[in-house]
Amino acid sequence: MYDEQFKKEYQAAVCAYTKKFKEAPSRMLLRGMPAEDALELMKDCVKDNEPLEKFYLDNHYLS
Repeated sequence: MYDEQFKKEYQAAVCAYTKKFKEAPSRMLLRGMPAEDALELMKDCVKDNEPLEKFYLDNHYLS
């Protein structure tokens, strides 16, 4: 389904996120989006120093 390069990049993003926030990214929050979007979101979260939960709360994805 995904090529090896994408899988490595995705895994690196998960590792970077885990290292930065001391917990793995929530699969519950990533479940509703394509893997490409999830990858970009994890990268942005690490870059902006804001966890996924903050993104979802700011964008009203959680009720």
